[in-house]
Amino acid sequence: MAQVTVKGNLKLLLNKPFYIAGERIDGTVELDLRTSASRAQLKLRWKGYERTLIEEYVLESDGGRKLKKLKDEKTFFKQETVLYDMGTVVMQPGHYSYPFTYQTPPNLPGVFFNEHKELGGGMVKSAIIYKVKVYLDVPGKDLKKTEKICISEALCRTPQPLHEHKEKGFMLSKGKLKMDYWLPKNVFCPGEPVQVRIQVDNESSKKVNHIKVKLMRDLSVTAGGISRSFSDVLYGEEWPGVGEKSKLENTYNFMIKPDVFPSTNGHLVKCHYHLDMECDVPMAVDLEHHVPIVIVLMPAMGVPINLYASYTPHGW
Repeated sequence: MAQVTVKGNLKLLLNKPFYIAGERIDGTVELDLRTSASRAQLKLRWKGYERTLIEEYVLESDGGRKLKKLKDEKTFFKQETVLYDMGTVVMQPGHYSYPFTYQTPPNLPGVFFNEHKELGGGMVKSAIIYKVKVYLDVPGKDLKKTEKICISEALCRTPQPLHEHKEKGFMLSKGKLKMDYWLPKNVFCPGEPVQVRIQVDNESSKKVNHIKVKLMRDLSVTAGGISRSFSDVLYGEEWPGVGEKSKLENTYNFMIKPDVFPSTNGHLVKCHYHLDMECDVPMAVDLEHHVPIVIVLMPAMGVPINLYASYTPHGW
């Protein structure tokens, strides 16, 4: 006897656009069934994992190059639950709604995805992914739907204001270049403006062309026992500098863009951030501050919650 194909649609509705590690997820499965279904079970499958890939070319004895691939994966959780079991009852066409809850484990790293192309032609890929799959398990072809879940690492520190002073001298130039910065805090969320107060006292005869602020990402990826580390400039802004024997004090608004992934500390993937604040001095070594910051998913004043609605990493 030929299998009867069950027709319909499944939707997964989550109560929040993102979650902090250790939070409970509440949601609803919406099922629109257009044909009857027998011996049907509605199941949820939860999975959280990190996955890495390092591709590198190695030199062989004959002078040729061979692509070597190193892979790694760690599963944080993997669980299947039966949301509803019809047993021998035939499920009739119609609309059905099933609420569910799931407790996320504590100490999960935040969602992440990155591809880094190496100069030698290789590739380093890394991802931290959380997802839930709902499917109507029936004889024949199942109905199914998968949704990614945005999870941020729990913040284990109290946000702190930051201030630092640096100064330097120059060859063949009297006087020093001094720079102070102030940040109201060291924890930010995507889409939030950072108010950076900078004070420059240029006692030297050198001109400062620009004041620059850059968001830097420090990434470490491990696969097959081998680690790769990168420090990349994600983006930056610059403003007019200050002339010789002059002073400057301004507050600059530097935006953490909405598509920046949160800081994360996985077993295979670690992603940290810092701000580079620079006095750009021509024909000389710049005066710089390197300021560690933490990026988390959390409500911020003036930032709409639906900012994170499509905040899901790509997998492979």
